[in-house]
Amino acid sequence: MTLTRTAFLCLVSALAAATLVLSIDAATSGAHGDKGDANKAKGHALRHHGSWGKGLGGGVVHSEAVIAKKDGTFAKVVTDRGFVKAVSGDQLTVSQATKKAAYGEATIAVPAGSKVVVNGNKAATLANLVAGQKVAVTQLAGKVVVLAADVKAPAAGQKRR
Repeated sequence: MTLTRTAFLCLVSALAAATLVLSIDAATSGAHGDKGDANKAKGHALRHHGSWGKGLGGGVVHSEAVIAKKDGTFAKVVTDRGFVKAVSGDQLTVSQATKKAAYGEATIAVPAGSKVVVNGNKAATLANLVAGQKVAVTQLAGKVVVLAADVKAPAAGQKRR
């Protein structure tokens, strides 16, 4: 498998998994009142039983993996998750954090042509990001994928977890 194909498969896998978590969480509202709606039920499960990555790495906020390529060399995959802290030009600063604790910060150069998805909008750019949004950034072989979604406020009478 070539580096290009390996990189593509890694990015597609990361994009698909993160998009699933973010889009279901972002696209659903209250789930308790409408038990017949499968999408709302999925949203309920994600929001109240581990919405931010529990099923995809147990709340990982930073990871680095090295993958072996067919030619015997290696490529590094870096993922940062948390919240948008700032955007300046092509620089994205991510607060590597969960809702309860912060680990650190990462400033990532996002080159032109990178895939940026904000609230399901696949034509988004870095300019569409807003401080405080949930974000997952994956870097591999000079390519960057940024997925972001607004953080939903808890419904009246519910605590934020």
